[in-house]
Amino acid sequence: MIILITGASHTGKTVLAQKMLEKYGYPYLSIDHLKMGLIRSGNTNLTPENDDALTEYLWPIVREMVKTAVENEQNLIVEGCYIPFDWRQDFDEQYLAQIRFICLAMTEEYIENNFDEIISHESEVETRLVEADCTIAGLTADNKRYIDGFQKAGERVVIIDDDYEETIEALLQEGDDHFIEQKTCVMKDLQQMVDAEENRPESSYLEQKWMEIEDLLNDLSREPYIDDQIEIEMIWNISEELINGGHLQTETWEIREQIIQKITDNEYYDQFGVCDPMMDLIRELPQDREEKLKTAEIMWNGSGFMKKDSAKLFRELGEEGRYIQYLETHLGDEPEQYMEVVRFYEKSDPGKSEQIAELAREKCRRTYRTDLTEVYIFLVRHSYEAGDTDRLCSFFESARRRQTVNSSRLKEACPEAAQAAADAEEAKRKRKRNEKTVNELLFFDSKPDALALYEAFREAVLEKVPNARIEVKKTQISFFNRRMFAAVSFAPVRKAKDRPKPFLTITFGLSYRKESDRIDVAVEAYPNRWTHHVMIGSVEEVDEELLSWIVEAAEFAKNLKR
Repeated sequence: MIILITGASHTGKTVLAQKMLEKYGYPYLSIDHLKMGLIRSGNTNLTPENDDALTEYLWPIVREMVKTAVENEQNLIVEGCYIPFDWRQDFDEQYLAQIRFICLAMTEEYIENNFDEIISHESEVETRLVEADCTIAGLTADNKRYIDGFQKAGERVVIIDDDYEETIEALLQEGDDHFIEQKTCVMKDLQQMVDAEENRPESSYLEQKWMEIEDLLNDLSREPYIDDQIEIEMIWNISEELINGGHLQTETWEIREQIIQKITDNEYYDQFGVCDPMMDLIRELPQDREEKLKTAEIMWNGSGFMKKDSAKLFRELGEEGRYIQYLETHLGDEPEQYMEVVRFYEKSDPGKSEQIAELAREKCRRTYRTDLTEVYIFLVRHSYEAGDTDRLCSFFESARRRQTVNSSRLKEACPEAAQAAADAEEAKRKRKRNEKTVNELLFFDSKPDALALYEAFREAVLEKVPNARIEVKKTQISFFNRRMFAAVSFAPVRKAKDRPKPFLTITFGLSYRKESDRIDVAVEAYPNRWTHHVMIGSVEEVDEELLSWIVEAAEFAKNLKR
């Protein structure tokens, strides 16, 4: 029980607290003493005159002391004027049920008729260090403030308007009545506990062993965790005895279910190094499928590893949906988990399975040890069946770039899709080869008749050298593999009168001088590097002989070291 005593100055708060201390033996806390201790120790810059500020400063401390006393089931008398009018708002019902509140205040008439006597008792219990500057007007105003403030807050105020001693005795008698009532309730509760204990059936073997485990856990909770405590070994031994001794089969499901619930609810088992024997026990307690399903449901409401084990148990029992439900909310960076979800939804919800697989591509790429091959196999097959060639090609291209995908295994698992992707890429390359750029067309803007010659040469070269790259420059169009190996231009390698109309000059390089009447000019620009120029005037001149020179030039350029 907590007794809060407050009121205006000189109303006898301290006298009442002292009488209650002597009568009930309850510890007594003076808020004035707490105040002076904090002020004189330098823990606050406030002074005894700062009443409002002191209430704001001291009340949170007093409030938490009261809560602590209630929680520890301790009695305490708290006395002082630094209790706010709305103090009740700071406590829940469980605390308020244990608090008795007393506010003392005197009427104006009582103060006027008994002022001298009031002042004569100001140091009755404790000696005031400084004589209070107290007047009738000041005392009246202070008491009125307490009466108005606490009554407005809905609190009872004990009004002193006649016989002071009679009022105090009445409060003490109220305390006696409350004390007797409280004691009666306690005795009644104790008797009920005794009756329940006497009428309780004899504990089963499992219940007795579980009580031993709980006692050992209580012992562990009182000391820091170390992994070689004797209590840990004892819990292991009891668990193994229960599991291997054939006792669980004879126990009722009600008892086994209660223990399963306790293990699930108390995650502190893990902190004491006894998680493993507790989990071994929880797996052995259910005896049939129905009990295992109930166990899984209980564990499902746990958290962390408990819910994870629940999901595994559901899966063992064929409840795949509950297992997948867990996985969906706990997907991390393990592709295997994603693929379990993907396969679950593959037939019932193909769209969702594809979304999960795409999520795996995004989330499971942070470590080189991750293997995303199965994820890509699913996505490739899904795209192939849907006829989505662009996505199919993008998956193969992505797999080629990623170290986390085994491209060879992907192609072996999806040979038809791999061939379809290769065919699509080849078709794309052919389209790209046949699509002339704007710069290529602009190059022939002043000589449009020569465009047909270029188109014939371009198509033939790209057919022979598929990976050739084309660059348009100011005076020529160059063909590259590793280096430039050929070019077309309007270089005047013949006299004007001998040039065909239209014409195009083909240039290529070799390590030696090619001997042929078709070659108009051959120049050794560098040692063993001959530049050849051939002027053509018809598409028929783009023949096998010319193309063989171009292929030879491409091979020469590809193998040049610098």
